[in-house]
Amino acid sequence: MTHFQFFASQFTLFSILFVFNIVMDDFISKPFTYVDVIAIVIGIPVIIIIFSLVSKTYKKFKSLKFRVKVILSIPAFVLSIMFVGFLWQMVYI
Repeated sequence: MTHFQFFASQFTLFSILFVFNIVMDDFISKPFTYVDVIAIVIGIPVIIIIFSLVSKTYKKFKSLKFRVKVILSIPAFVLSIMFVGFLWQMVYI
């Protein structure tokens, strides 16, 4: 059960980070303007909150070996890319 919980948490984390990256990419671009500064100022606390939540959830998975974590993280990463890509494509159709 801990393997599935770890996979689900990794999938959720990667999906949140991909969506955050896609949304922020629209605001941060050349030439650097005040909109970019505001987007960065808004983005930094969001990233801090995400990583603090990640550190709290990782405490549950100390019993898993590093090799198992890597093996479970790779498919979660690929699946989250496909999931976010599918959702993003559905939004813009």
